[in-house]
Amino acid sequence: MNNLFEDGRTPLFIPAGRNIAVTYPEQFKLDFYGNLRSDLIRGEGNSAKPQSVDLHLMIKFLERTERIKDRFKQNDFGSLVTDKFSREDRTNEQLLSLVRKKIDEILKGEYRQDQFGEKIFYDTRNYVNLNETSSGQQEVIRILQDIFLILLDEENAFRVIEEPEAHLYPAAQKQLVEMIALMLNNSNSQVVLTTHSPYILSVFNNLLFATRVVRKNKNVSEEISQIIPETCWLNPDKCNAYFLKDGFCESIFDVQTGLIGQNYLDEISEDLGADFDYLYHIHGRSFK
Repeated sequence: MNNLFEDGRTPLFIPAGRNIAVTYPEQFKLDFYGNLRSDLIRGEGNSAKPQSVDLHLMIKFLERTERIKDRFKQNDFGSLVTDKFSREDRTNEQLLSLVRKKIDEILKGEYRQDQFGEKIFYDTRNYVNLNETSSGQQEVIRILQDIFLILLDEENAFRVIEEPEAHLYPAAQKQLVEMIALMLNNSNSQVVLTTHSPYILSVFNNLLFATRVVRKNKNVSEEISQIIPETCWLNPDKCNAYFLKDGFCESIFDVQTGLIGQNYLDEISEDLGADFDYLYHIHGRSFK
């Protein structure tokens, strides 16, 4: 993946359907992973059979997932932070506290792992096993853990995340994008996203526009930071966006405004709005 994107940072593709790393029993995941490895080895020894890029990427994702789970054994986000700053300076403690807060808000609870497995606690006593939580929680947990560990370990990462919005409410999508922005602004990392969500694009535009507003008038910086934390503002000079359709790729990033043309994904809203207006017009005639 480094060669494909010409990037030397630690790469990882986080696929859609990533809840497979949560929902299925451990033995199934071990068998599935073993079968993938076997297929890859057979492909390496057979020049007539090209190796699947998807196979490589899925194996790397599952390997990262297992390393993440190992880090969280008998730990939660808080204990990992406490352990780090008991041994090192406290430079990033405030940042990681903010990240932890956003993680809890997205998950609607606190993630913990013990000898019986992964859980989401909703208070000090009540919890749900992670493999019994909502699809959104299962889809997003590995992204959240990955971002957290990148910041905790001060890693320079390159991530390709497929459909980060999967099964998440719009409010959680907002929090997730802000977490991604936190990672980008506080590490030498890069992220490529694929999305079908106009909410995702809207949040990115807000983070980009915050930077533009402050560039025009530095006196409003504090006022803007009350709406969007400064550590989430994004630099338009380091962003781009493309629309893929019918085999063609088109840039939808306006370098003049520094914003994404989000209407490319939200065309259906205009159609629905037009239908509603027409229905309302017909409805209005009933009262004449």
